[in-house]
Amino acid sequence: MDNFQEITFNKDPATELRYSAWLLEPPMGVTLGMTVEELLAPGRRSKSKPTPPRPQEPHILFGKNFRALHRMEFIYGSKRSMNEWKNALPVVKEYFEMLSKEAKKRHAIKYPNYKYKPQPRRNVDGSKRRRRQRFPNVNPPETPQHSPKIYIDPMTTGTDQFIYLSDIIPTFPATGQSIKSSPASTTTPEEFVTQDDDGLSLYFDYEYYTNDDVASCYPTAEFFKQ
Repeated sequence: MDNFQEITFNKDPATELRYSAWLLEPPMGVTLGMTVEELLAPGRRSKSKPTPPRPQEPHILFGKNFRALHRMEFIYGSKRSMNEWKNALPVVKEYFEMLSKEAKKRHAIKYPNYKYKPQPRRNVDGSKRRRRQRFPNVNPPETPQHSPKIYIDPMTTGTDQFIYLSDIIPTFPATGQSIKSSPASTTTPEEFVTQDDDGLSLYFDYEYYTNDDVASCYPTAEFFKQ
């Protein structure tokens, strides 16, 4: 805590006094999930990169405290902490901005030769090209297009066409059954059906044919004498 007495914020005396008091106890509306010393501690150096870590910005310190307060891992609390930071109260943002300035001062003391070297922006076109080389585009298999079967006139022939036998060979009623005319039939009650040797139906109309015409359709005794 002795280090806090050496802090100068380049503000007016009233602001410096207020900030010094905030280092000892946060203001109303700020809840800490860790101590101030833990917040101000520099981040760990990466094993793969020997360069010193970057100084902690205000939103970084806020997210660090937010995850500790809610006991959340970085992967789950990072996005949520950023949303909370955008909607934070002015006093909360001012407090963590003050902590960030103190963290930068401590960072300069620990890493005096530190220089910020931003990483060069990746070539988007080059990365896309390398990705295409590693994972070439494979066209998905084409889905076969099945055309629906069209059933045209039953008497026509061809591929995927059908001829209904019931339309070619008429169905005759069994023996002893009476013939009933359907509503769609054009046969009148005066017509009757006979059956010849070829199985074809013959329709006669008493009003059109005479008795002699009807009788001539049946063989006579003279026919059998021949």
